[in-house]
Amino acid sequence: MINETDFNSVMEDFTKELQAVKDVVKVLPAKVDELTKKVEGFKSKIENIQVTAPAPELLPVYNIVADGFSTIKNAVQRQLADLFIKNRILVLPEDGGKGFLKIMGKRSMYLTGHYCLLF
Repeated sequence: MINETDFNSVMEDFTKELQAVKDVVKVLPAKVDELTKKVEGFKSKIENIQVTAPAPELLPVYNIVADGFSTIKNAVQRQLADLFIKNRILVLPEDGGKGFLKIMGKRSMYLTGHYCLLF
């Protein structure tokens, strides 16, 4: 059998361990509440997150548009220059007006003929 001193020694050890477990159990609800508050705070932070995007960079778009407009401008100038060269006799009679007067005379006769036919 177990003698009384050994029994008391074992019981004291069990009592100490039981007291330690009781102390831990007393602390646990406070720790659980603390963790619950942290989780709720985290949830509220997640729900209230507002992401702001940086202002868009418009310089590349501006450069693309400017290049497009300059390309259009150059194309129009090239077409106008080609038309001017093709019809320059009507604009600037460089040959002393011979070709200019001939073309203008044909036009006036054409217009006069149509005018006479109308009446």
